[in-house]
Amino acid sequence: MKTTSILTAVLTLSIAVMAMAAPIPGLFNTGVDGEGALLADSGVVDPHYTIIQSPDVGLPGPDAVTLNPGFPVPPWLAEGPDSRWIAPSAASGNGNEGQWTYRISFDLTGFDESSAEITGDWAVDNGGTAILINGSDTGNVNTGGFGAFTAFSVTSGFIAGVNTLDFVVSNAPTGANPTGLRVEMLGTVEVPSEPANILEAPSSLTVFAGDAFTLSAIGDGASPLSYQWKKDDVDIPGATSDSFGMAAATQDDAGSYTVVVSNAFGTATSDPPAEVLIAQQLGGLFPTGVDEFGVVLADGATDPHYQIFVNPNSESPDAIVQDSTIFPIVAGPWLANDAVSKWIGPAFNTSAAFGGDYTYRVTLDLTGFDPTTATVGGLWASDNDGIGILVNGVPTGNLNTQGFGGATAFQINPGSFVSGLNTIDFVVNNASAGFTGLRVTEIGGGAALGGAVGAPVIVRQPEDVMAELGAQARFSVLADSAQPLTYQWRFDGAGLGGATSPELKIFNVSEASVGDYDVIVTNGEGTVTSDVATLAILRRPPKILTQPADTIAARGEPATLSVVADGTMPISYQWRLNGTDILGATTANLIIDPVGDSNTGVYDVILTNSDGKFDSDSATLTVLDRVPGLFNTGVNDSAVPLLDNEVDPHYTFVANANGGGADTLAMGAIPGAWLSNSITSRWIGPTTNSDGLPGLYTFQTTFDLLGFDLESVMVLGRWTSDNSGVEVRLNGVATGITGSGDFPNLFDFEINRGFVAGVNTLEFDVNNAGDATNPVGLRVEDLEGFGNFGGIPDFRITSITRPSGNPLTLTLTWASIPGAKYRVEFSQDLASWSELADIVDSQGDSTTLDDSFALNLGSRVFYRVVQLP
Repeated sequence: MKTTSILTAVLTLSIAVMAMAAPIPGLFNTGVDGEGALLADSGVVDPHYTIIQSPDVGLPGPDAVTLNPGFPVPPWLAEGPDSRWIAPSAASGNGNEGQWTYRISFDLTGFDESSAEITGDWAVDNGGTAILINGSDTGNVNTGGFGAFTAFSVTSGFIAGVNTLDFVVSNAPTGANPTGLRVEMLGTVEVPSEPANILEAPSSLTVFAGDAFTLSAIGDGASPLSYQWKKDDVDIPGATSDSFGMAAATQDDAGSYTVVVSNAFGTATSDPPAEVLIAQQLGGLFPTGVDEFGVVLADGATDPHYQIFVNPNSESPDAIVQDSTIFPIVAGPWLANDAVSKWIGPAFNTSAAFGGDYTYRVTLDLTGFDPTTATVGGLWASDNDGIGILVNGVPTGNLNTQGFGGATAFQINPGSFVSGLNTIDFVVNNASAGFTGLRVTEIGGGAALGGAVGAPVIVRQPEDVMAELGAQARFSVLADSAQPLTYQWRFDGAGLGGATSPELKIFNVSEASVGDYDVIVTNGEGTVTSDVATLAILRRPPKILTQPADTIAARGEPATLSVVADGTMPISYQWRLNGTDILGATTANLIIDPVGDSNTGVYDVILTNSDGKFDSDSATLTVLDRVPGLFNTGVNDSAVPLLDNEVDPHYTFVANANGGGADTLAMGAIPGAWLSNSITSRWIGPTTNSDGLPGLYTFQTTFDLLGFDLESVMVLGRWTSDNSGVEVRLNGVATGITGSGDFPNLFDFEINRGFVAGVNTLEFDVNNAGDATNPVGLRVEDLEGFGNFGGIPDFRITSITRPSGNPLTLTLTWASIPGAKYRVEFSQDLASWSELADIVDSQGDSTTLDDSFALNLGSRVFYRVVQLP
C-alpha cells in the first residue's frame, strides 16, 4: 500500500526565508531608546518619531510621547516587550479627531538603496490610512486597529541618503479621544561591492523514487548574483538559478549537491554538501483497522497489523476494530472513520475499558534497506492523550496534540531504526475508566536500498538501574551496523565472562553487584563503547501509606486496626498497646474479637524490613456499648434494604409538604443525578417516584438511651438530601448540622451532646426548592451510636401504703428514672386493665401516686406502672 502525501511533505525541504547583508541603520520600534530598550517612564518623548501633522492646535507636535499607565491599555494592545505606544499626549493619548502623521527618518548613504526592504507590524487608534516612503504611498493599510498588529512591508521607493517613513493615523469620533501609534519593524539593505556569499545553504533530504524534490539556496552580495549547481563536484547543465530540482527522482539522482554563488567581487560554494538519498517505499506499514490489502475491516474484527503490547484492560494482545454505530464514533466526538482507516481498541465497545497506558505495537522489517536513511510519517488520533511514539523502545518526541477530535501529524526521522525487525509503539493514556482507542492513518515510510555499513552505532544506550537486594537487574543496548555484531559487557572496566549478548541480566543482586557497567560492540569495520550505566541498590525502608486511625468499637463486637505500608519486602509488623508488644499481633491488620474494656488504650505498630524500621502514629481504641434502634434509611429491622415502595419502619414524617401521611417510602425510581441506592441504605421520600411539592419535609427516627450514661453517648453517620438539608435536630434542638443539597455525595455528621434518658428523637429537615413538583428525598448511611451502658434501673412498685387518717386513699411508690414519664393502670381481674393516670412525670429515683378511685371500686384491685416512650 503506497501512501506518500504526508511523508513527501515532510521530506521535501525548501528555504523560503529572505535575508540581506546588513540592517538599515536608524530604524527603531516605537517607544524605545537608542539601544532598542523600552522607554521606562510615562510622558517620555520618543527620540526617533515626530508628529509632522496634527489636527489639534493644542498638541501641534513634534513630540510623540509614551502613555501613562492604565486606560486605554487595555483595550489597546499590551505594552512591550519590544515596543510601546506613542501618542500626542501621555494622558490616555487624547487628541482631536482627524489625521495624525508620525515620521521616522533613516540614512542609506553608502548602501545600495535598490536592495532596501522594510517589514514589520503596526497598530493604531483608530485607523491606519497609509504608510508613505519619501512621501509616496506604499499601499499599506491597517486593518487590525488597536487590539492587534497588522503586518506591512515596504520594498521600493527608497533613495540614496536620508529617507522618511510616515505612518498616517486617522482619529475618530468627534472631539478629543484616545489616539496613538505602535510600530515594530526591521529593515535590511545590501552593502555595495559586497562579495558573493551564501546565507542559507541547501539541506540534505531523502525523497521517494518517482517523487519531485527541490534544493534551494539563498545567496547574498552585490547584484547581480549567478548560481551554478553541482552534483558530485560536476556542473549540472542548465542549473543556474537559486534552486534546483527534479520532477521525478530516480536512483541516479542520489548524491552530493553543492551550489556556487558568484558576483563581480567573489565566489562562494555551499558547505557541507547536501546529500540526496533516493528512498524506496517501505512495505508493512498500514493504517489501523484495515486488512493486508488496505481494505477497512468490519467492526469487531481483529487488526492483523497492530497488537496491544501493554493492555491494562485484559491479557489479550488483540486490537479490535471498535463499534462504529455507537458513541463516541457515530456523530462524534471522535474523528470519524473513513474508507482508509478505523478506530481500534482493547474491546469492541470500550465504554468500560480500564484506565492506564495502552501500547499499540506495529513491526517494520528493514532487511535490505539502509536503516540510517529510514523515515516514517503519518497522522494519529487517540483517546485520551497520545503520550508518545517509540521506536525500538526509544521515544521519538512525537506527541498527539489533537486528542480524539482531530489527527496530529507525526514524523520519525532517520537515526531511529536498526537493520532487520523494528518495533513502532503508539502509547495512549486512558485517564480513567471509559472509552479509549487509537486511530492511525496516512502512514508511510521510505529508506534507501542497501544494508547498514561502517563501524557499529549505538541506537539505544544502557540506562542506570536501581534494584532491591535479591532481585534481578537488567541492562540492554541496541546497536546497528554491518553484521555480524559482537558484544562484551564490562563491570567497573573489567570484562564479564559469558556476557556477550545485547542484554545483561544480573540475578540475586547483592552489594557486590553495585558499580558501573558498559558494553563494547564490535564488527569488521570497528568498535564502539557504550555510555556507562550504574547499578545501585534500591533502598526502601518501610513507609506507611495509611496510618492506623482512632477507632470506636462496640463492646462484644470485632474491632480492627490496620496499616498500609510500602517498602522492600518482606515487612514485619509488631502491634503494641500502651507501649507493650501484643503477643501474636504481627500482621498489617490487628483484629480483636470480641473487644472488651481491657482492649481500650493507645495502639501503634512497628514496621521492620532489611532497609530499616518505622513506627506508626498512635491510634486510640475506645470501647463503648452500641446504642440500639439506629438504622439507615430504607432498611428493615435486619438492616436489609426494603423493596421498592415499602414503608420505612424507622423513619416517619412529622412535616410533609406533600400533604400525605407520616409514612416514608423506599423510592424505586430515583433521579440519575442522585447517589445510587446501595446494599446498606436507600433513598426515602413522600412518594414512590421521588417527586414532591416544594416546602419543608421533616424525617424523624427514634432511639432509646435507657440505661446509658448520657455524657458518653455519641451518634454519627453520613447523610445527603434533595434539596438542601436545612437542619438536623436532636430532641427538637438544632445541632448546627446542615446539608448543602449536594445529592450525589454523602456528608459526615456527629452528635455528642443534647441526649436525654429514655427515648430520643432525631429529625432531618429537608427543604424542597422550586415552584412545582420535583424530586425530594433523604438518604442516611452508616448511622450508629455508642455510649457506656450502665444497665436498666430496677423498675418495680416498691410499696403500697394507706396514709394514716385517710382509709379511702392508697399511695403507690415505684423505682423511676429521672426525666421519664409513666402511665398507671388498674385491674380487678388481671385481664382487663384501665388507666388510672395517663401521664405521670418522674419525681427522680422514686415516684409516688395517690389513688382514691380504683381502691373504692370493689373488694380487690391490682396496679401496674408502664414507662412511656
